[in-house]
Amino acid sequence: MDSDEETLEETVEGHLDDDGLPHGFCTVTYSSTDRFEGNFVHGEKNGRGKFFFFDGSTLEGYYVDDALQGQGIYTYEDGVVLHGTYVDGELNGPAQEYDSDGRLIFKGQYKDNIRHGVCWIYYPDGGSLVGEVNEEGEMTGEKIAYVYPDGKTAYSGRFIDGEMIEAKLATLTSVEDGKPQFEVVPGSPVYSFDKSTSSCISTNALLPDPYESERVYVDVSLISSAGEGLFSKIAAEASTVMSFYNGVRITHQEVDSRDWALNGNTISLDDETVIDVPEPYNHAAKYCASLGHKANHSFTPNCIYDPSDLRVRGDAALLVLETRATAPLLVMGVPGVLALFSSQRKNPVLVNVLVAASITSCVAILIVIVYGSLTLGYGEEEDLSSHPAHVIRTKFVLSKVVKGASITMLVASICSTVVVTIIAYLGCRSLPCCACYDSVTGMEWLQPNEDQNQALEMVCAVQSPGDRIFNFPDRFPVQDVDTEEDASKPPPYIRMT
Repeated sequence: MDSDEETLEETVEGHLDDDGLPHGFCTVTYSSTDRFEGNFVHGEKNGRGKFFFFDGSTLEGYYVDDALQGQGIYTYEDGVVLHGTYVDGELNGPAQEYDSDGRLIFKGQYKDNIRHGVCWIYYPDGGSLVGEVNEEGEMTGEKIAYVYPDGKTAYSGRFIDGEMIEAKLATLTSVEDGKPQFEVVPGSPVYSFDKSTSSCISTNALLPDPYESERVYVDVSLISSAGEGLFSKIAAEASTVMSFYNGVRITHQEVDSRDWALNGNTISLDDETVIDVPEPYNHAAKYCASLGHKANHSFTPNCIYDPSDLRVRGDAALLVLETRATAPLLVMGVPGVLALFSSQRKNPVLVNVLVAASITSCVAILIVIVYGSLTLGYGEEEDLSSHPAHVIRTKFVLSKVVKGASITMLVASICSTVVVTIIAYLGCRSLPCCACYDSVTGMEWLQPNEDQNQALEMVCAVQSPGDRIFNFPDRFPVQDVDTEEDASKPPPYIRMT
């Protein structure tokens, strides 16, 4: 990353000392076309300076006695920037690398210009590769791990140059001084890099992806005549990776030349490769290692496909949520709030339990009211004239205490009766069998129906053939956009915000 010391100087622009050496701020252009701009002291670089190399890369920092010392910034020709610690012109110490968009892609140590110790490599999808590199600075060893974008789910095991050879499912429990601690999941199957070919979609077609399994599931689509669809299990923020797209790898020529009915699960990976999920692998019973192909197309999308050919899992593309997805919430709190939210969740069991509890509470409160009324006159009719003075005093005080307690119970019971009545009323409004049923917030949606889905369906944009993300025929069939939009809308309580 530094200029060759043997490189001869070609031209010098700036002040020269009595010996004809650069002194002060100068620009020196070498015969290799490398150029250095900075401060010199009698021919040696001293102070702030910057190298401009022939390949377009640059190196900037503080020079002492002709060598870069301390913090330096090396910018590659493709825009990647390395911030590192230099000792005598060599990378030695902590370093971080950022891509051309400013995203962190590496964090770790360097020794003699080679990655050293525990290092982290960050992928654009939010996942990362971590472990102790070998002597060549490669992610090779028995204790390398890939961490999913959630920062917890991981594969830990043997990797060769970043490619997963044999690993088990693990959980990232902590990170101390850059060193991660993993806990292997008991009974975990063995995972390995599994890149598809033109004839083999996967060597483990029925081994689900653990990250994907926690976030999405397949069910009947809300879009008319669309078959199955992909639904979100969880609430997720925008730009969250939700699923993965894998399939056999075929050419554009093959796709364009065959019957269009066979291209229902094809997306374009690049100018040469198309990913396809053909029969019978479009059925979950035959293939469930990835589920991204289950997301339907829509004119009102909430997801996008992001091409990604990761060497860890072998998937071809990521299904990324474009907008925030909300999942139904169950609020546990005071009974009135619970009743209200149970109505919004359309949960008949919960509503019926609340109504039954309200009726039971009314009976209990009625008993308390009767008991309190009977004890209001405690001790008033008893003749105390024949008793000693201290007994009279004690019974008088006791009667006042009981009366006060009874009045308190009566007031509390009346208030509780009002609250419980409201709870029962709110619950009854959600039950179609009650006279006070509210058709707007009631449980119309929870009539037994296997076609109803309780989570957000994930749909992707229909793109033009020129974009070649999706493979479509030259002419789309006539379709009513409004009809498609209405059919794809989820129920009001699970729409995106």
